[in-house]
Amino acid sequence: MRYTLALLLLATTALSGGQILLDEVMSKQDQKETGVSSLTYKQRLRLEAWLNDKCLMKTSQESLTTPSQPDKQELTVALNIQGGRRIQLSDESLWEIAPNDIPNASFWVLPIPIRIAPSNDPNYPMLLINQNSGISVRARQVQKDSSSSQGPTSQRSTEEIIYDLFVK
Repeated sequence: MRYTLALLLLATTALSGGQILLDEVMSKQDQKETGVSSLTYKQRLRLEAWLNDKCLMKTSQESLTTPSQPDKQELTVALNIQGGRRIQLSDESLWEIAPNDIPNASFWVLPIPIRIAPSNDPNYPMLLINQNSGISVRARQVQKDSSSSQGPTSQRSTEEIIYDLFVK
């Protein structure tokens, strides 16, 4: 009887959308470090049921865009360069805009509150989202050239961008 109830609970949890399943949300290393890997099957089911009853799971986008510091200053557009080809934000980061999105960025008048989120474009891995209008543009962060604000640029990895935005 207990085995049947456990299977029923597992099936209900697995079929319900948005449910927290430990094997899906935790790496094997995280499970080992937190002691979850040493739980019995029954304890894991009970923990999952408790988590689903008491907690809401963040989406991956929320995890990336939620600042680690609650008092972090809101980002805004500081400069619109070359008719929207580049955008400099209030944290002095410089972003190259995807060519197809330049017409949208060209109309951004200062200051506009901006939110940054990941995009599905490997060439322009981030979205700059205008919080006033909801319009987003694909972008990649570039380094400022010390000799000229419009000189050569180098591309940084997404991990470096996220680190600079949310960890520093």
